[in-house]
Amino acid sequence: IQNAAESTNQGLEIDGRWAVNDWLMLSGSVAWLDAEYKKFDSASCPNFFEETVCDFSGKTLPYSPDFSSSLTADVFSPITETLSFVGGLTWSYSTEYFTDGTLDPFAIQDSYSKLSGRIGIAATDGQWSLTLIGKNLTDEAILDVTQPLFGYYLGYTNMPRTVTLQGTYHFGN
Repeated sequence: IQNAAESTNQGLEIDGRWAVNDWLMLSGSVAWLDAEYKKFDSASCPNFFEETVCDFSGKTLPYSPDFSSSLTADVFSPITETLSFVGGLTWSYSTEYFTDGTLDPFAIQDSYSKLSGRIGIAATDGQWSLTLIGKNLTDEAILDVTQPLFGYYLGYTNMPRTVTLQGTYHFGN
């Protein structure tokens, strides 16, 4: 295991929220990232059977997509005096990035976008709610992290599409 002698991380992130009206809230974020090793001439090579030391100077850091973004729309609208409709959609996007410290091309997570959402009803006083929640509705297989193991890669992926029914109740005041 080696430590990078020098790296630079710079970028720009913009987040915003807008209450369009009483029942609709829009929010979003965009991030540009430039993360690279300035000097790293003693890095562990991707294929340790061929070489043991590599020069990663000028290469992109792992887990550092160049661009990522998300957009969310949340809805809260009264149906009756005591009952409200709640819902929301979230879309997120990321460009490709390495999921391993050796920058092996086999350990790249390709660009992806995914969609999540929720729909339900709630008491207008916030006492209870019943919501159907869908995460990763596009069923994207997203590689979170990889690690070499005897010439192969062991990879851990993000959760697949999941759908959950959630009920909440607040006791007391």
